[in-house]
Amino acid sequence: MRKLIALCIVVAASTQLFAQEHFGKKITADGAITMAELDAQLKDKEKVEAKVTGKVSAICKAMGCWMKMEREGGEAMMVKMKDHKFYLPKDCEGKTATIEGVASVKKRTVEELKHYAEDEGKSQAEIDAIKEPTEEVVFIAAGVILQ
Repeated sequence: MRKLIALCIVVAASTQLFAQEHFGKKITADGAITMAELDAQLKDKEKVEAKVTGKVSAICKAMGCWMKMEREGGEAMMVKMKDHKFYLPKDCEGKTATIEGVASVKKRTVEELKHYAEDEGKSQAEIDAIKEPTEEVVFIAAGVILQ
C-alpha cells in the first residue's frame, strides 16, 4: 500500500512538473530551434517562419497580450499573439515557452517603447529614460506552449 501511495505521489508530481499549457493554434515542441539559431536565420532573411523555444523574460501586465523572450547577448525578442486572438497568463515570466509563427526585424518608435514599458509595469523613471527608437526582433506567434 505504501508503494502504491508513493507511486501516486511521484506520478502526480511529474505530471505537474511537465504540465504544458497551450494557447492559440495547437502546436508541439517538435523541431523547435533555439534563439541563437533564429538570430542566425534572420541575418540572411527579412522574415523567418519558425518554431522557437526559450525563456519568458517579460509579459504584458495589463492583458497578457505580448511577452518577451530572452536572447543570447541581445535585447529580448518581442512576441505578439497573432491577430490578438489569444492571451497568455500574466504570471508566466520565467517559464519556458515554445512559440510557432513568423519572426522579423522591426523598427520601434519611442512612443511604442514607452507603451510597452508601461504595460510591463516599469517605473516612470524607466519609462522616461527611453529616448531613442530601436530595431528589434519581433515574433508573431500563432501558437504558444508554456511549461
